[in-house]
Amino acid sequence: MEYEILAPAIFLYEFPESLSKDLVNLLNEDLDWKKSGVGVGGDQDQQIRTSKSFPFEQEMPLAADKVKSIMIQCVNHYMEHHNIMVTQDEGLDLLRYEPSNKYDYHIDSDWRMYRTVSMLIYLNPTEYEGGETHFKHFDVNVKPEYPSIVVFPSNYAYEHSAKPVTSGVKYVLVTWGNDLPHRMSHLIMANIAASVGM
Repeated sequence: MEYEILAPAIFLYEFPESLSKDLVNLLNEDLDWKKSGVGVGGDQDQQIRTSKSFPFEQEMPLAADKVKSIMIQCVNHYMEHHNIMVTQDEGLDLLRYEPSNKYDYHIDSDWRMYRTVSMLIYLNPTEYEGGETHFKHFDVNVKPEYPSIVVFPSNYAYEHSAKPVTSGVKYVLVTWGNDLPHRMSHLIMANIAASVGM
């Protein structure tokens, strides 16, 4: 499997261009886009994340199956290299970043959101300007030159941001994986954290 290491534990895999083009052709402003939320409750009343979201896996399950068949190969390869286990993911969401849209620095996991790996699938990286993913502690900007899947740990060391798009529209599929028993919700950690007052 072809891959590139962008920084410690940040792996980039090529995503099929033909599938990427097919997916982008399905997307338009008429879909039921909602403002992207943040945190356990999906708080939309905030300004740190200004993209729009669409429940891709829920609304387009056949297309999601095609994406996941490729994603699983990448995750299996990633697990072998890092001696970790990923037993499930949270489902694919589609993000739409229009000019000026961004997501300020954040981490993908905490006591309330148990995640071990994050996955970003860049569908059209040559069709917009700006919009790089910046990893703060490594000072690494990620903006692939072709459709790609980027896999990285969800923990605090991988704090990152989505820089503002300056022109065009950026489409990214996103999901997060964990090593909990199959079908056990990752939100169970939120209940545990609440019960101990965290």
